Amino acid sequence: MELEKMSPDVDGLREDELPKLPLKQYQQTYAETKAMRELEMLGANDPENQFHTIAEAPHQAYGPRDNLFLPNLLPTLLETAGNNKLFIFGMGINRICFTHVDNYCHGLC
Repeated sequence: MELEKMSPDVDGLREDELPKLPLKQYQQTYAETKAMRELEMLGANDPENQFHTIAEAPHQAYGPRDNLFLPNLLPTLLETAGNNKLFIFGMGINRICFTHVDNYCHGLC
């Protein structure tokens, strides 16, 4: 999909329109530490010495020993969707991915 044809996603903005990291202020420490990790990884990128890095953060990864997503979030999400009370961001055409950790690792190889 061409970038110009993509719909807004976060706060009415496309990814290329979002503020660049680091932000001046974060609403949660978790978001701040994620941004710090991303900047550290990208800062370590050194193509001249054949050392390439990426900063990858899937929206929701789950796995066999998951004690958050599977027992708590998934049933709640399914119930909320079934009751037509699932909150829709933007125009409702956003994609949300749930990725099993095995698939995530395979994709990074």
